[in-house]
Amino acid sequence: MAFLQRVVNGGGGIEREYAADRGRMDLAVLFSSHWSIVEIKLVHSGDGRATTVTEGLGQVIRYRDSIDRSADAWLVVFDRRPAGRKKS
Repeated sequence: MAFLQRVVNGGGGIEREYAADRGRMDLAVLFSSHWSIVEIKLVHSGDGRATTVTEGLGQVIRYRDSIDRSADAWLVVFDRRPAGRKKS
C-alpha cells in the first residue's frame, strides 16, 4: 500500500474494489494516463488452481476491456491450500 500511496502522491489514481468478506482486493491504477489492472485470486481447499486461474483471467480481461483495452492486466494468484502454504 505504501507503493500505491506514492502513485497517488505523484499525481496518479487508484480505484479499489474491496471484497473483504472474500479475502481479496482488486485494483485499477492510473498513472501518467496509463491504466494497470490487478486482479487478485485465492486458491482454497476444494478449489482447483486451474479453475481459479481460468476464472481470474476472464475476470481481469473483462475489467481491462471495460476500462481501457490497452491497459496492462495482471492476475495474482495465492495458493491458500495446506500444500501451497508449505512452499516458500
